[in-house]
Amino acid sequence: DTIEYKTGIVPVEFKVKEKEGLYVTNISGTAATTYSVVGWQAEKWIAINPNNVAKIAKLALEMDKEEKKTLTTGETWSLGSGYEININAIDARTTPRQAWFTLKKDGAVIDEGIAQAPQGTAKQPAVYYKTKTILGESDALLFTVYVDNIFSGATSDMVQFKYAWLIDESTAKEIKSADTYGVFEVTGTTDNITMTNKNSVSLSSNSDVTLMGNLKFRVADNSSFIRFYPFVEYTAPGAYEVRGAVWNQGDGQAAASWNSQKFAGFYYDLKNNLTTESLRFLATPGRSNLEDTIEYKTGIVPVEFKVKEKENLYVTNISGVAATNYSVVGWMAEKWVAVNPTNVAKIAKLALEMDKEEKKTLTTGETWSLGAGYE
Repeated sequence: DTIEYKTGIVPVEFKVKEKEGLYVTNISGTAATTYSVVGWQAEKWIAINPNNVAKIAKLALEMDKEEKKTLTTGETWSLGSGYEININAIDARTTPRQAWFTLKKDGAVIDEGIAQAPQGTAKQPAVYYKTKTILGESDALLFTVYVDNIFSGATSDMVQFKYAWLIDESTAKEIKSADTYGVFEVTGTTDNITMTNKNSVSLSSNSDVTLMGNLKFRVADNSSFIRFYPFVEYTAPGAYEVRGAVWNQGDGQAAASWNSQKFAGFYYDLKNNLTTESLRFLATPGRSNLEDTIEYKTGIVPVEFKVKEKENLYVTNISGVAATNYSVVGWMAEKWVAVNPTNVAKIAKLALEMDKEEKKTLTTGETWSLGAGYE
């Protein structure tokens, strides 16, 4: 009962509203121009009912605002999560020009739609949407897409889509009071989802503590001080953003600066609380004329060799100087090593550093591949 997790709803504008000034649905006289995002266990979810934080689903697709998809008659567009659009027919010669398509999930028909291309300033009819009852919420938006153009090609007619947005109904879930997620128990779902840790949590030295899902605490390997941070662990292949603290002009802050505490991409040694990199603006940021206004700085920090830490031995002993540390240089958000421990300007990458409890056993004739071609 000492750790609280809380999340809520924020409205995000549909791309079709941002770029074309159009709404998506218009139910009971209410035109929807935004959808509701709920951050849940460090991931982006969508509120099925824009005003209910407790019923959520994952996005299957959201096209970038400049992205386009062009299809001809008979083609299929795989939207993700088993959803697809099949183009049944295109008529580029009628007024308005029209496309007939089928929306499917795992081969089963969800809806058949006839969409028309925009005519001059009459763009609203080009917005197609499909609603369903999901988790008891009627008129929940499942899918929307904008027909940007329907035209005749050299050999066939084509339809061009933009701003597609789709949730995966199979991921829909309702979060209820007293539900448990990892160490947490849900204590409220009215305006926000609030949880506190029902189970005990121990911040043991040199440990990763799972809170829920991929959300964890990493605790420093330090018996004297408690030092830890939250992190999210991703194991699936893909590209992931490592985000720093946001500088917001509206906050009235003049300084804009980042170190390892404000940007997780910079080198940081949790055990010894060591860091080298910083990035800052020398003047209040603007959108242009930024020449000579952004400064990046890095330096050297000594890190103890594992053999010194565990066996109290030195590594080299050159000219009577016993080396017990090597010098780390954070460089472009990566860990490098100073070739000369006192020269920050000559650096190389580590090919291997064994953990202090790690062992490697070899027999006669065996080969140990150390990495980077060394063995």
